[in-house]
Amino acid sequence: MKRIWGLLLIVQLLSLAQLNAQVGGNKPLRQKSYICRNTSKLSIGVIAGGSYSDMIYSDVTKAKPLGLFGPVGGVAMEWNGNSHFSLGFNALYAVRGTRKSFDTEFQTSFTETNTAHIDYRLTMNCLDIRIPISYYFGYESNTRFYAFVAPNFSLLLNGNMAWHRTYLKENPFYGSTDYEMDLTKANARPYEISALVGMGIRQHLQVNRLQMYLKVDFAFNFGLMNDFSDAEMNLEPVFSGWGDIEHETLGTRRMQALELKVSLMIPFKKHLKDACTKLGKIN
Repeated sequence: MKRIWGLLLIVQLLSLAQLNAQVGGNKPLRQKSYICRNTSKLSIGVIAGGSYSDMIYSDVTKAKPLGLFGPVGGVAMEWNGNSHFSLGFNALYAVRGTRKSFDTEFQTSFTETNTAHIDYRLTMNCLDIRIPISYYFGYESNTRFYAFVAPNFSLLLNGNMAWHRTYLKENPFYGSTDYEMDLTKANARPYEISALVGMGIRQHLQVNRLQMYLKVDFAFNFGLMNDFSDAEMNLEPVFSGWGDIEHETLGTRRMQALELKVSLMIPFKKHLKDACTKLGKIN
């Protein structure tokens, strides 16, 4: 009889020990712990969008800015260092410039003046090289907001400037005049350095087994240097500008632009060899 009670006591103690191990041991892994990404930290994709640009002239303060719309597009790479920071590389074709309209008074003699109405347009076709640094808000979400800054080096490919000038006072020696010329190193700086700041939203997409990121961002691009050429600043070329050629001054010219872009990024696949390879779904 004592042996039977002893066996029952041992069975009961083993049951209690097993129950205590289940309650006091490690908690079962959450579903997110099984999620394993089969993509690397590097993504490559395309960018398309548009910009609204203008030029700020220090010595032309009364002009009415009309702005210039132009396309922006190219290729991009992005490396996600961790869950929040990423470093990118963009090579883009961008059209920037300005359109302005204003009246300017100039001298026709020692005692008389005339007023010219000018419609001006400057178009610059550029190759932009950018290195955006982004910060992603939140964690483990298919939709994430981000902010970014990007230094930008812009190489002028080609372009032109054109303006239509009419005179408000009739004069037999002055009539309406149309100017148009190509941009060269004589009338435009061949390169420009600027900076971008902006914000955007990134959406994770999955089509069958293909993983993608759709990004939409809005940025302000502002020039950090005088856009007039060295030859213009030294008054070497013949400058046909705003009004009285003999009396007008150049000052400085700086670019600014607002950009709206859409990016489609595809991360490179990563060959996983651990136990998580076939478990879970991309978050």
